[in-house]
Amino acid sequence: MTYSGPGFIPKGILPALLIAAAIWTVNPVPPLAQSAYDRGFAAFQSGDYSRAADIWTRLAIADDVQAQNSLGYLFKHGLGVHQSHQEAVYWYERAASQGRTEAIYDLAVMYDDGLGVPRDIDRAQALYQRAARNGFAPAHNNLGILLEKGRGLTNDRRAAYFHYTLADRIGGTEKAAENRRDLAGRLPPEDVAILNRMAARASDGALYPGWPPKGSAGWSPPPVADAAVSPAPPILSAAEVKALQGDLARLGYDPGPVDGILGPATRRALRAFAQDKGLSETGSSLDMLAEAVAEDAAALPDFALSVPDTVVGSDPFLKIAGRLTGAGGIVTIDGEAVSIAADGSFDHGVYVIDGERTVTVIAQSEDGVVLSKSVTLRRDRQETDDLAALAVKLIPLNPIRTATQSNPDAVALIIGTEKYRTLPDATFADRDAKAFADYAQYVLGVPPSRIKTLVGEDAGFGAIRKALSLWLPTLVQKGQSDVYVFFAGHGLTDGDAAGAYLLPYDGDAELLQFLAVQRGALIDELAAMQPRQATVFLDTCFSGPGRSAEMLVAARPVFSVQAPTVPPTIAILSAASGRQVAGTLDQRRHGLFSYFLMRGLEGEANTNDDDVLTLGELSDWVHDKVRQAAGMLGRPAQTPQLDGDGTAILVRYRS
Repeated sequence: MTYSGPGFIPKGILPALLIAAAIWTVNPVPPLAQSAYDRGFAAFQSGDYSRAADIWTRLAIADDVQAQNSLGYLFKHGLGVHQSHQEAVYWYERAASQGRTEAIYDLAVMYDDGLGVPRDIDRAQALYQRAARNGFAPAHNNLGILLEKGRGLTNDRRAAYFHYTLADRIGGTEKAAENRRDLAGRLPPEDVAILNRMAARASDGALYPGWPPKGSAGWSPPPVADAAVSPAPPILSAAEVKALQGDLARLGYDPGPVDGILGPATRRALRAFAQDKGLSETGSSLDMLAEAVAEDAAALPDFALSVPDTVVGSDPFLKIAGRLTGAGGIVTIDGEAVSIAADGSFDHGVYVIDGERTVTVIAQSEDGVVLSKSVTLRRDRQETDDLAALAVKLIPLNPIRTATQSNPDAVALIIGTEKYRTLPDATFADRDAKAFADYAQYVLGVPPSRIKTLVGEDAGFGAIRKALSLWLPTLVQKGQSDVYVFFAGHGLTDGDAAGAYLLPYDGDAELLQFLAVQRGALIDELAAMQPRQATVFLDTCFSGPGRSAEMLVAARPVFSVQAPTVPPTIAILSAASGRQVAGTLDQRRHGLFSYFLMRGLEGEANTNDDDVLTLGELSDWVHDKVRQAAGMLGRPAQTPQLDGDGTAILVRYRS
């Protein structure tokens, strides 16, 4: 190896060093609330992990980034809470989205080790690099390991040594010094000397003004003794948490509101139950405790209350009819006592002026068991002539009404999110997605093995990203495959065409760039797959209100959404335009757009009665039907919008 002077860097080292050096940008750490957090830290130091978890949970829910990171640590190691790698990942993601360096690093470790998420070395590498930009020594050390071993990155011992040296100079990790010494013995001495000089210049600010950062990046919990970590139990679904809360309430433990959220009150109730039963809350998994609660609740006297969830009628007095089974007791409806027949049946009329009213039905047994259910009463005035005429036209959907040709190379990704983790419901979205899956198979001709449907909790950000990044590209044959993407749920925008987002089940309206699917990025990803044609159907709106017109973000202005720019092989048919809201069709329990979209695919949109249905024909028909129906229903204007070429053939009908 030859050198041209003291500043010469051997061939092959410079690109690696430039890549490594590029990550050195100081990112200031946001200030942290101290008093409340410190009370939790004091509890942690004293070994009272349950109290620490209670304090940090309240702070974490209020978006305290330090508490979110520490709560992730507790869930990872099962300290004061049930051990759950999935919940640890959730809180690390929340903290990382606010720029918390330790959380970014901790999240990288979870992806690196495959804890709570599928193992993803590329994702881990990107997160390590983000943490390293903030001068976090362990992140540099782990990047060095990836480079040295060629895991996710090209094997490059020189770049690995550079990272080990930087980590060693920053301090805080003894492993970096050991790795550095070991690797130095396997590199030419002249390379080691050059790399040491480069690392010294980087760490003393000669190359990167402002380095090193001033002050501490904040507290990280002390290490736990290395031990084999058992696989994390699955997190209970919202429905399962609601059932758990109901069972706890029946057993006399106050879980707070029965809302499907495993908050501090529910955790306290669960802890009290565990203590009373001689169980260990930290040593028992959450599903084991939930099972124990359910067993005790099932052993209670057979006492049940049966009432409808909803009562609809046009009369001013709507009748609630129900039945009480098991031991005798009393029933009240909004505090008014109700007469009960010998067989346990009862009925009671409630006056409803107009619209909806929710009442509470409470039953109490003779031995003190209390049951409570809510009933929604909806008074529908007599329909207008327009509504009556519309009702006649709202025929049931039928995907096998018309015979169509198969499309063996086609692929369909279908997403529906009705119940959100933190956002209002998108009514009928799951039902829309499930129905469209049938239309993808029986009308668009997509083979069942090439259809992926994600609904409810399965439509989380990670699952959608995995489907778009891993599943879909492997099935698309360049220039041959037709790709169909259907989404029903909430959308939101920051007012920019590039800033229109589709919200997954676990999406956060305040963190769109981190926990939502950007429409522009979706278009780019589909174009990169080079399909013959990709058609995206979006039963959502981006203006701010959801399907029920409830604002997704309080005090947020209603934005007018700009049309996207689409390449020739991509087309998007959206449920609404500009500031409009995408509404529902309650009579058929579908989104208004989805219902007429699927009606049109059945053949009704083929107005020229030939053997093919083009996207333009479908768009024109759906546009007219949705606009007319919205007017008949007395809704604000809703006009579907097509962006892209309408000449693409969607359906070929069989004669």
